[in-house]
Amino acid sequence: MREDGTQHGRRHAAQAATAITAAAIGVAVIAGCASRGSGLAARSDKSADGAIQFAAARMQTAKSVHVHALLSGATDTETGTIDGSVVLAPTLEGDLTLKLAADPPIAPSHIIYDGKTVYTSFPQGYHVTSKSKPKAAWFAADTGNPNASDSAVLKELKEDPAALVKAALAKGKFTQAGSDDADGIAATRFTGDVTGKPAGHVDVWLDAAGLPVKLVFQSTGNGEKGRAEIHFSDWGKPVTITAPPAEEVLTSNDQADFAISGQQFKVSSDP
Repeated sequence: MREDGTQHGRRHAAQAATAITAAAIGVAVIAGCASRGSGLAARSDKSADGAIQFAAARMQTAKSVHVHALLSGATDTETGTIDGSVVLAPTLEGDLTLKLAADPPIAPSHIIYDGKTVYTSFPQGYHVTSKSKPKAAWFAADTGNPNASDSAVLKELKEDPAALVKAALAKGKFTQAGSDDADGIAATRFTGDVTGKPAGHVDVWLDAAGLPVKLVFQSTGNGEKGRAEIHFSDWGKPVTITAPPAEEVLTSNDQADFAISGQQFKVSSDP
């Protein structure tokens, strides 16, 4: 396929969308994907780090969770909300809606990951037409293709979700900060500072079952500005992730015309 500046921009947009998806799903995993089995108080390691490890160890039996994230960053593309469902087992999947402050909107408002392909809705700032797929409303990127819009975080989540929890523990130590109320639920708050990139301060509230109720991350690195507040609910509620209809999805092999910020381009496959 020939690639012009806009096709590169399209791929870059898909990469950014994948990164957003991975970050949202990763937050759910790092916060502690736990089951409703033995409670937090019954864990063998009573330390604060043990509580986080306890949550990670329950990951395989956790099924799903609803997440609602409030994001604030240095730019409009880093400020907004993410809301939706994440399936953690037997395969990682997600269905998330995004509302970012950027104007014109250049990020997708809806992202679906079915375990293999990331589907991103056309941003409102994109005007896309395709003769072969007149109903097209989505871009698709196969995460099984090493040349697709990869994300190292997404790759690690697929291969070893617990590794992200281990990485978080390796970057900082947690302490128990007492009992607190989070979203109307009695919870135990754990707090810690993590180094590396991104560096920041983390507060996470776990309920009596060891399930995360709320997580707040505040960037503290040099030149880094950002805060994420994530609320978790509906643990274990059955969730079905459904890919968009094929006739609504553009792949790298489809021909399309689209305008971005008032500039008209064409993307087509080689004959």
